[in-house]
Amino acid sequence: MPLSEALKAITISSLSAGILCGTACRSRSQPSHETAAVSVVADSTAAPPPAKPGQLRPGPIRHATLTPTQIARIEAVQKTFAEFDPSPLDKWIDDFKRDEHPDREIAIYEAMAQAYRGYCSRHTLTREAREEVYGLVLARSGAPDDEVMRGAQLRYLSREDAIDVLRGYTAPPQPILVEKR
Repeated sequence: MPLSEALKAITISSLSAGILCGTACRSRSQPSHETAAVSVVADSTAAPPPAKPGQLRPGPIRHATLTPTQIARIEAVQKTFAEFDPSPLDKWIDDFKRDEHPDREIAIYEAMAQAYRGYCSRHTLTREAREEVYGLVLARSGAPDDEVMRGAQLRYLSREDAIDVLRGYTAPPQPILVEKR
């Protein structure tokens, strides 16, 4: 599924080639195989050269199993975002198994889903506008409001609407940490 213009419009920080990552890599930083639109923090002090998501490799499975509670939480989030990430539940679960701290990453997705559903439930939106809302909460999961707004090139939402979307995401930003190999 192609990444929408809404997601492409949010700024992206550079990634290094050969990075291994878990859930955040697949889902938060690259909901498709095109260039993703989120803030990413590499584990070096120097700015890494740009890399395409295709150069990223999934990290190792870090958890052989997840609890039934974790799986139920993942399923709820997967259903919320299925319109934009049609990966089957098994793929989502596999990706969370790769995360060093799956509960923390699940909580990030839950905060994204809460902000997304909260805004969309109060407005009648086109698919493109919902995708722009998704792109905003996706970017907001890793960056503060002001940084997201500086990089947002809105096509379907007004600036005021975008600020309202971001107000719905109350968790602190959790930049995606990646590991060079």
